[in-house]
Amino acid sequence: MKKISKQEASILKKMKIQKGFWIGICLMISTIVGAVTDNIGIWLSVGIAVGVALESNQKK
Repeated sequence: MKKISKQEASILKKMKIQKGFWIGICLMISTIVGAVTDNIGIWLSVGIAVGVALESNQKK
């Protein structure tokens, strides 16, 4: 296996922990579910709420 350099390690570390990751993922999922069920308003608010909850409970 190839060893990674310090620069690659720092890039991976930055990519790993980004603020708002869970909010974005939940918004994408809720938008798809809302479009399929023709009730996008409820699903967007559910997605935001779940994303914020996951974001706040994420270990730092």
